[in-house]
Amino acid sequence: MQKRKKINYIYGIVVIVIVLVAVIASVGFTETLTRRISPGENIPIETIRMPLYHAHADFKVFLNGKEFSFNKPQFDVANKHIHLHLRNPDGDKVIHMEGMENITLKIFFDSLNVTFNASCFVTDAGESYCINSEKRIRFFVNGRENFQFDFYEPRNLDRMLITYGGFTEEEIKKLVENVTDYACIYSNRCPERIAELPVPETELTF
Repeated sequence: MQKRKKINYIYGIVVIVIVLVAVIASVGFTETLTRRISPGENIPIETIRMPLYHAHADFKVFLNGKEFSFNKPQFDVANKHIHLHLRNPDGDKVIHMEGMENITLKIFFDSLNVTFNASCFVTDAGESYCINSEKRIRFFVNGRENFQFDFYEPRNLDRMLITYGGFTEEEIKKLVENVTDYACIYSNRCPERIAELPVPETELTF
């Protein structure tokens, strides 16, 4: 009888330990998956456990009818979690989101020293494009106008357009159609289309 009680006691302790370990691991994993970045927040990369999140979104910016180029060396992987891979062909047209969800466009543009909001678009060179009686900032996601502007959190396969000017709706429609859809390739949703990309000088970075 004493021996059976001792075995039951040990068994009970083992079960409790297993349950506690499982709960702690679950909490840690959930915290990792739901971690959000606030605008301006500085997070030491070495303190973050990286979940397997990897998404891509196409984008273009037109200022007074002219496409703004993001093909600048200082724009390459400027932020660990939301960035451009400029060594890829047309790498200046696809935003890569890696390791963390719910990252806003503000964090992306801040890393490039560019300002984007409902009132202005200011380039890294300090050129300002601000709303007035004739021109305004407009933002479109997948063909639909979006009023979140810099607070928008890009999703996988998004096609985003930012414009400044006095465009007609017909002109806007053409600009929306001009946004690439390479995110589909980089997210491995349509690998058969990889031949559409210009021939890369180096291996592609997904």
